[in-house]
Amino acid sequence: MKLKYSQKRVDAVAEKASFLGYQLVDLSERYYYRERKYKTYGLVDRRNGILACAYNRLEDIEKYLAEKPKP
Repeated sequence: MKLKYSQKRVDAVAEKASFLGYQLVDLSERYYYRERKYKTYGLVDRRNGILACAYNRLEDIEKYLAEKPKP
C-alpha cells in the first residue's frame, strides 16, 4: 500500500484509536473501491467488530477520535 501520510502519523492515530477501543484499518486492503463507498480509512470497534466510521482523510479520523470521550 502506498501511504499518503507518514508512517509516524498513522501510528500515532492508531495508538490513540487503540486507547479508545478502536482499531485503525485501511479499507483498501479489505474491500473493493465501490464496496467501501469511496472511503480509505476506518475504525473498527474492538468489542463487537463493527465498523464505527469510515473516512477518506486521516484528519477526519483524528477529529472523530477527538470527539470520543476517554474510557
